[in-house]
Amino acid sequence: MELFNYGKYVKFNNSKADVEINIQQCDEKQYIYQDKDGINLKSCYKPICDPPCINGKCVSDNYCECNGTVYKGKTCNEYYKLERNGLVDLLVFINSIILMILIVTIIIGVFVYKDNSIIKAGSFDFLIIILLFHFVFFLFFIFNFRKIQIILHFNIYFQ
Repeated sequence: MELFNYGKYVKFNNSKADVEINIQQCDEKQYIYQDKDGINLKSCYKPICDPPCINGKCVSDNYCECNGTVYKGKTCNEYYKLERNGLVDLLVFINSIILMILIVTIIIGVFVYKDNSIIKAGSFDFLIIILLFHFVFFLFFIFNFRKIQIILHFNIYFQ
């Protein structure tokens, strides 16, 4: 090593020095070997993320990799937006309509056969109330299915 520039100081004799430098290989399993400061000089360093990665792996300074997780975002702490399945929505809607038609049919049958001993044993008024409750429930379910799913997803994530 030799000094070529002394700045504002006076030049001195013997500006040479022998220094033995041992450059070790970078263990790229634990460290990153790249130009960190943009000066075309590669260095071996352990990345630091501030804020730290919550569910991912810090792969470079302030960069979290979220691959292999169900998270996204700067620190891998955000859920992906769930996609709606149109087929499931259609099947739920069709099943609800079928059940509502079946309930109306049973209500008509209970009115027609209200003098039957089996209907009387179950209490005519009680059977009608139960059937109407189920009809209203499916009616509510059809029109508020999207809201119900949002509430269910919210409860699943935050329990």
